[in-house]
Amino acid sequence: PVLKMNPNKIGEKEFRFEQCTPFIESGKLKVPHSAVWADEFIEELVTFPAAMHDDQVDATSQLLNWHLERTVRVQRSVGKFRV
Repeated sequence: PVLKMNPNKIGEKEFRFEQCTPFIESGKLKVPHSAVWADEFIEELVTFPAAMHDDQVDATSQLLNWHLERTVRVQRSVGKFRV
């Protein structure tokens, strides 16, 4: 399903990216280096916010922040039922 997101709820692009930087720096973001888009994607990530384009960074940060928020919510709800 397609989920509606309000990126302005999370803040500006730089703030959104900053929130998921620890996830990326930990090595949990996997990029298939053989993909034709990988070099351009990585270049955009490492040069953000000074990169000429930032659409991929913005989309990635929105996805990762959604994923991280959802993961925390699931962990909290599961923790409530631990015996």
